[in-house]
Amino acid sequence: MIFRNKKFCQSCGMPLDKQMANWGTDQGGVLVDQYCKYCYREGQFTRNCNCQEMQAIVEQKLVEMRFPRFVARQMVKKIPKLQRWQPASLEVDNGKV
Repeated sequence: MIFRNKKFCQSCGMPLDKQMANWGTDQGGVLVDQYCKYCYREGQFTRNCNCQEMQAIVEQKLVEMRFPRFVARQMVKKIPKLQRWQPASLEVDNGKV
C-alpha cells in the first residue's frame, strides 16, 4: 500500500509530505505535523466547521481536482476517524491544538 507510512492532516485527511511544504503552523509560526496549512495556521483552525461540513468541503475539492465523485465520496469516509473529530478533540476545538 502506497500510504502505509504517510502522515495525513488530522482535520481534512490531506497527505502531508516529508518536505513540510504543506504543514500547518502553531502560534509562533513553528511547523506542526498534525495538520495541513489549509486547515491550521498560526495556532488556529482556518475553518470553523463540523465533521460533516469538512467532508463536503473535501469532497468538492477532490471533484474540482478531477477525481470521480464516487471516488471522492469513498475518500472522505475516513475523515470522522481523524484526530480533530474525536470526542476528546472536540471538547478543546476552540482553535488550539
